[in-house]
Order: sequence, then structure tokens, then C-alpha cells
Amino acid sequence: MRAVIEFLTPGRFADTLLKAERIWPRLLRGIAILAAATLALIYSSYYVLHDKIDVKYALSGFENLPAPIPSFEEITASRIIHISVALAVIFIGLRVLVYFTGKEGKNQALLTLILHSFLILLALTLIGLPIIAQAPKVPFLVVDVTFMNATMHDASITGLSEQGRVSLASNTINARYLKIYKGFQNNYTRPNWRVMQSFEEVDKVLKNTVTVINMSEVKWVSEDGEHTLPMLNAVKGNWSEITYEDVLSRGFVRYDAGEVTLAERVFSMLPIFTWALVTFYNVVGFKKLYEASAKVAAIAWILIFFILFVAGITQ
Repeated sequence: MRAVIEFLTPGRFADTLLKAERIWPRLLRGIAILAAATLALIYSSYYVLHDKIDVKYALSGFENLPAPIPSFEEITASRIIHISVALAVIFIGLRVLVYFTGKEGKNQALLTLILHSFLILLALTLIGLPIIAQAPKVPFLVVDVTFMNATMHDASITGLSEQGRVSLASNTINARYLKIYKGFQNNYTRPNWRVMQSFEEVDKVLKNTVTVINMSEVKWVSEDGEHTLPMLNAVKGNWSEITYEDVLSRGFVRYDAGEVTLAERVFSMLPIFTWALVTFYNVVGFKKLYEASAKVAAIAWILIFFILFVAGITQ
């Protein structure tokens, strides 16, 4: 209980770190908190992506493919990078601003403070789970995807290459990179899905776009041997199945005529609120550790939060 009360006031916690004879027990506790927050974020992300969204393809000919949702391994790697970047930004950002305080050292105390701040992330992540659990599944359409080492089986494709119009047919047609997206019929440019605010806008754009297929490093075998093309823009084609090694990028758009629920709105705002609190906690502790002015502390909060925002950490 004493540790909890101590933690709730970052200035008091920073003062405790300054007076402590041994920091390493608290440092180890901070590492444990960071690990717990990372695990909570991983499992929360997995739950939302696999249980709270319904993903289908809006790309003609690809409707039967498994939804390109990140696997548990991909989510784990992504969230570890996510947390590591946040930790580095906060620590390095505060260390840079130490210069303006005229004081040095206290690296262990600063790192311990930062590690403990992730208890906020842990707590709000756990609070967010029952909130999103109350929301119904949200439908999304895949409107843009890039596969690596994709193979079309029992395929015949007609398209445009550097050699002009070509037609090819083979048991397997392989592409190092297979990019598929919804493009406008007149110039094949991608719509700006992010600016669309309503189901009606999305539906209108879907009706005025076609599926565009770009293939790079294309290989296939015919009766006269193996062939390659550096690039092929498919105009039409047929295939029985598509397999691929990896998904390099994904583009989704929400497709739902219903109202966005309160639970969704709260959950969507939770990350930015969480990182604002984490940053504020660290800045208050930093101010106490280095006897920084309120002006330097305010600059630290704005600067670090802005970097986290630009890096996509707060999303």
C-alpha cells in the first residue's frame, strides 16, 4: 500500500528515489511493471483484432482469402517495438532537456521513474478491455493490401507490361510483390479513405472504384520453359487459389451504416489519453529530480508527447 501511495504522486516518488540508498530494487520493480504493461497491451490488441472486428475483402477475386489480420507473433513484435520506442523517446527526450536544468546524473533514478509510469498504461489497458467488450463487432473492408511471394494457382492473367499487352497461363504464377487496391476507374488512383466520415461516402466510392492489381518480379512456367517479367499490371484474370508468404501492408475502411457506440468512442480515445498521462507523470517526476522550472517541464511535456504522437505511439 505504501508503494502505491508513493507512486500516485510522481513528485513524491521522485523525492523517494533521490533519498534511496539502493535504487535497484525499485528499478527491478519498474522492469516488472514494464513487462506486465507490454503483455497487457499485446493481449488487448489481439483480442480487439481477432474478436471485435469483422474483416472482409472489398477486392474482386480475393473475397475467399483469409482476412489479413496480424498474427499473435506479429502483434507481439509490433507491441514490443511500440513500447521500446516510447521508452526510448521519453528517456532520451528528458535526458536532452537535463541540459537546460544545469544538472547531470541521476540516470538510474530517471529510468526507474519512467519504468514505473507504465503502470498507468497497464491500468488503463485493463480498464479498456471491459469497455470494448461491451461493443458489438465492427465490420471493416480490406481496400488495399500488399503480399510478398504470392502465388496464383491454375491462373490465367492478361495485363500490361513494359512489352505491351501480354497474356499468360500456368499452373502457378508467382509474384515477388502483389499489390491489390481499390482505384478510381478513370485513373486508378487510390481514394483517400481516411477523410470519409459516413457509410454513404464509403459506399459511393466503392461503387466507383475497381480492383487494381500490380505484380512485381513475375515468374511462370509454360510449355516452352520458365518466363519472367519485371512488372505486370493485371487487367483481368482467373485463378483457383492464392497463397502468399507474408502480408506487407494492409488498408482497411469501416463499412457500417450504424452509429459509432459510446464504448467505441471511449476506447478509441483511450490511447491518446493514456500516453498524455504517462508523459505528464514523467515530466512531474523529472521536474522534481532535476529541480527544473515549470517552463522547462511544460516544454518537456509538449515535446515528448508530440514525438510520441508523430511516431504513432498514441494511436
